[in-house]
Formats: sequence, C-alpha cells, structure tokens
Amino acid sequence: MFRIQTWHINKDDALLLDRGFGEQDHARGYYDPDHNEVVITLEAENRNTHEIDPAAHCLVLAKLRTRWPTAHITREDQ
Repeated sequence: MFRIQTWHINKDDALLLDRGFGEQDHARGYYDPDHNEVVITLEAENRNTHEIDPAAHCLVLAKLRTRWPTAHITREDQ
C-alpha cells in the first residue's frame, strides 16, 4: 500500500510536496497513488471576489499535470 502524498502551491507559484497552510497557499491537495488520482482540496481563489481564479487555476493544473502526468485530477467536492 502506498502513502498519500500531500502538496500545496505557495504564493510564489512553486509546487511543494508538503501540507501547506493559510495565506501562503494558492491551492492544496493530495495525490493518491493507489488510484492514480490528484485531489484538489483548496482551490486557487481571487482574493477580491472569493471565486475560483481561472488564471491561477490553470497554473495549478499545469503544475499538477507536470508532476503527475497520468493522474486523474478532481476536486474534493466532486
């Protein structure tokens, strides 16, 4: 059995393989190697509208696809 790997993308747009917390995160989630799935648990938000920021979200997806190219990417609420 594999261990779930947590990740976050920080305010400098770097993908870091650790938990992350608070205002430093653009997005956060985990990779489940048993299911080859990346789950986004915290979406990249626009600070003014508090809606998902499409530009930041595209950046997050690109970084996740680079790190785990064959994984299925979902959001926690899907």
